[in-house]
Amino acid sequence: MAGILCGHAGPLWADGVAEPHSSWVSVRCGRHFQGHAHLQNPQILPSPIRLLLLALAIRELLLRVGLPLLARQFWSTTVLILVIAACVWLLILRERLGRALPG
Repeated sequence: MAGILCGHAGPLWADGVAEPHSSWVSVRCGRHFQGHAHLQNPQILPSPIRLLLLALAIRELLLRVGLPLLARQFWSTTVLILVIAACVWLLILRERLGRALPG
C-alpha cells in the first residue's frame, strides 16, 4: 500500500503540477518589477485536455511497468476516474460555450 501512495507523486510531477508552484513566486516578482503585474499566466492546454494526457501517460506506464495486481487495479481505476472527470468537464465547457453564442 505504501508503494502505491509513494508512486502517486510521479504522475503529478509529470503533469507539471509541481513546476508552476515552484516558479510562481519568481514570475510574480518579475512581473511586479517590470510593471506587468496584471498579466495572467498563459494556459497552453485546457485543464480537461491535460487530465486526458495525464490519464494517457499513466496508462502507458501501466503497460510498460510490471506492477502487482493491487497496484494495477488502483492505477487503472485512477485512469478511469480521470477520463470520466475530463469528459464531464469538456461537456460542461461545451454547454457553457453553446449558451454564450447568440441565437
